[in-house]
Amino acid sequence: MSTQRALVVQHLGVAKVMPNHGIAPLRPDSILVKVKAVAVNPTDWKALNRPTNGCVIGVDYAGIVEDVGEGPVTREWKRGNRVAGSLHGSNASEPSDGTFAEWVSGSLC
Repeated sequence: MSTQRALVVQHLGVAKVMPNHGIAPLRPDSILVKVKAVAVNPTDWKALNRPTNGCVIGVDYAGIVEDVGEGPVTREWKRGNRVAGSLHGSNASEPSDGTFAEWVSGSLC
């Protein structure tokens, strides 16, 4: 598992489902989540009005923990835990951090 389907900004005003987009790396203080549901917020569709080409869109998600990073955590996360959270989608600094994808890697720890 190294690629996924994700909604990615192509250019100003246009996003497209990309079938082979890279999965965000599991950071030491993060969990890898198989996304089961997302919410659409004004920030998601307004992101298309910013030049964030190559970024995954989406902020809110819910899903199942698949892996846990090795860094410090504030809670004992385990594979199979159900979680909900938010990430900074359409983020030029971390282009794969959006939630409109099959997998997210987020700092819920």
